[in-house]
Amino acid sequence: MQNLTRFWRSLETVGSLSGVSAMWRRLLGDEYDLAARLLRPQGDLALEYPHPDPYEQPYRVITHGPERHVGINGETGQVINLTSADVTVLRLDRPALHRNIAAALGLDYDEAPVEGLWRTCRLGRYCPAAGHRFPAYLTIQYRVDALLKTVDRLAATHDEPFLLLAPTHKLLRPAGEDLLRRKKSPFIALCDALVLDENGAFRATRAAQSALAAFREAVAPAKELRQRENVFRQQGNMWTVGFAGKSVHLRDMNGLMCIAHLLANPDKNVHCRELLRVLGGPEEAVVRGTAGEVLDQRAIDAYKDRVTDLQEELELASRNHDFGRQESLQSELDSLQDQLIGALGLGGRRREKSDAERVRKSLSMAVSRARKCIGQVHPKLGHHLLAFIRTGLYMSYVPDSPTEWAL
Repeated sequence: MQNLTRFWRSLETVGSLSGVSAMWRRLLGDEYDLAARLLRPQGDLALEYPHPDPYEQPYRVITHGPERHVGINGETGQVINLTSADVTVLRLDRPALHRNIAAALGLDYDEAPVEGLWRTCRLGRYCPAAGHRFPAYLTIQYRVDALLKTVDRLAATHDEPFLLLAPTHKLLRPAGEDLLRRKKSPFIALCDALVLDENGAFRATRAAQSALAAFREAVAPAKELRQRENVFRQQGNMWTVGFAGKSVHLRDMNGLMCIAHLLANPDKNVHCRELLRVLGGPEEAVVRGTAGEVLDQRAIDAYKDRVTDLQEELELASRNHDFGRQESLQSELDSLQDQLIGALGLGGRRREKSDAERVRKSLSMAVSRARKCIGQVHPKLGHHLLAFIRTGLYMSYVPDSPTEWAL
């Protein structure tokens, strides 16, 4: 995990949130390559180019042609040659930044500007329990008075609590802290709340998770949360899972995150590429391509015979209400069917293995393992997930009756 301390600080020092690459490199240092994906060309050229010495006057940029640019130092008369890449303005890609922040903090992303508040937007809403939806705002200021104005305006226009996010704590003063405290509205500094994982995605830190847990308890007490029996929520490296009046705790695993996403999107076919994004994996892994035949004909015939046997055994276990046996059989059946679907093309012809099929198989196995772990400690929930979650290239959660979850 990588902190982007200089990146967050820079957002409160660059008034326009834009500049040439040399300026961003100076501000970000070793973090430039990590943060570069959040910068995009603005489409115009800079009028000034920074001097290597930050205390010296910047160069004035003069363009003589599409690829002919020079920088002139007004004090010394020094002239330097510049490329178009040197003088192209890079602006902070705020929509991409906002989506990543919302995903990391578990917000329902629904971006909207806030009229009358400069550089402030509503990122979305935080929904800790049924009937509770609290707006979450992001403000990027570079003056103390501007941040105080933002806090004052939001506090005055909201009867309910809200979340306020900013790059750092630097501009927050006691007057603003007091306003937020009276509104039971947390201030979350992103430099402490987010880190960058090995896949380049933001992840919430323990400090952020603790702040959200404290806010959740303040606005939706545990007694009220317990009234909603069905819970499937991650808390750090543990998951709290509740169903039919019983709650258990499980260690984190990829399959639990996949299941949570399916529960949040009932009756929807979710492609494996979407689940891969949820796990923070590169979507580029799901591409077209081949890697040899999946199964030979002898293996396919053996798999088909085993599928038939499993279906008969599963029907018998269902009649006997043997939930443990059902889960074991269904897990094996899912795995075999996934492999057969991946192996057979139109007309029963064998086809070659694609990267998408490998991802599908991996995610299906992750979900099956997670269901098995749940079934060992919570048989009723294990049976529910076994009955109503379908795996494959498209996965889905289709309960036989509407089932709400606290996620």
